[in-house]
Amino acid sequence: PESGYDEGVASAATTIMNCPRTKSLGGKKQILMLSIVNPAVERNGASTVTRGLLKLLKLPPFRAHVELVPVRAEPVRWHQLMQARSLLRSCLSNIPAKAAFCYSREFQEKVVARVKDQCYDAVILNGADLLWILEYLPQSVPRILVAHNIEHQLFGSQIRNFSRLYRPLEPLLRAECKRLEDYELN
Repeated sequence: PESGYDEGVASAATTIMNCPRTKSLGGKKQILMLSIVNPAVERNGASTVTRGLLKLLKLPPFRAHVELVPVRAEPVRWHQLMQARSLLRSCLSNIPAKAAFCYSREFQEKVVARVKDQCYDAVILNGADLLWILEYLPQSVPRILVAHNIEHQLFGSQIRNFSRLYRPLEPLLRAECKRLEDYELN
């Protein structure tokens, strides 16, 4: 449903609110949510779940103050071109293409500035593609991952279902899938 209130969202909210640290903003927990989607402008499964989680965290019994920082203000326009760029970027970096798609120095700088200027009770990574940002977060702040998919399994399924046109790329994509699995599980 549109509210996104299901067992997974409720479980994530309960985990967040049971963190022992409490900063005071009228007794509310301060949460920084870093997100692969901007739920205000996107209409897809991840943004629906994100809207539900945001709503749930603001309602009783949680009543948290949630600051949302999406990777992008607007959805990507030239999606396939950006995917190809991410695949190339991953060849030159230590993160897989799926995570490289969400990487931006602007986002990184925005997150670093937020955690420098504000104390948070918890940081939610809304999407496993953002695991790369962990190194920029204070060790003292609990982090919670909301994984919308098991990305390496989803990517492996997509590779198996590619048309013959993409078969020459299969060895590269399988290697990328293995990198994604290592990224998610380590």
